[in-house]
Amino acid sequence: MTFLKRLISIVLPLAIFVSTFCALIYFVVFSKGYLMNRYSAYGTASMLSMTESDLEAVTDRLVDFVKGREESIEIKTNVRGDFSDFFNKKDVSHMNDVAGIIASIRSIMIVSAVLATASLCFFILKAGRKSGSEEKEKIKKVIATGIIISDAIIIFVCIVVVLFATIDLNALVVFCHKIIFDNSDWLLDPRYDNLIYLCPEQLFVDAGKLCGAVFAGLMAVSAVLSVILFTRQSHPRKIHR
Repeated sequence: MTFLKRLISIVLPLAIFVSTFCALIYFVVFSKGYLMNRYSAYGTASMLSMTESDLEAVTDRLVDFVKGREESIEIKTNVRGDFSDFFNKKDVSHMNDVAGIIASIRSIMIVSAVLATASLCFFILKAGRKSGSEEKEKIKKVIATGIIISDAIIIFVCIVVVLFATIDLNALVVFCHKIIFDNSDWLLDPRYDNLIYLCPEQLFVDAGKLCGAVFAGLMAVSAVLSVILFTRQSHPRKIHR
């Protein structure tokens, strides 16, 4: 049972981190509000010779399609002085692949949230059934240790990613795309493929910064929590009679 408790103590914070990461991608990065905010910063409408309202309509269709709320991503709009299909065949093919990735992210988010909830319930039940203060302190110590181990894993992964990005961001982006996609539709040409203006490299950089900031906050909270649990373990409250 001790091994199980230690394993679950690691699964709990890791599941929280994974579900948070997936939620950021699903609800924030792939949201109309966030994308339009970034497009405004990049001057996307100007680059495509579009009005903001037309770009907003295209973004709406993009978000709804990747989240399964629209069956087709095809949309006609005024772009570069012509009223035509915004997305070409390569754009449509690539976004079909992206929609599949987003569906997987949603599934991972749900599974991770369920794992986190189940892990938390496990410790609540264990603490409730064991009324002795010594056993409760042991459970707190196990949870604190699990948080430290999971934090170390997350920090290691983040350091590796940041190092690769610092050395050669383009190589990292290419590497990730080759792992995720089994075709070359992600190799977009700004002369022909409008999708590249909606998904520029800077968008991934900004999304990475957002995820990094949120993760840093989670790491800080978890670190404080583990210190509190260890402190209470080391200095249990005195009982005054």
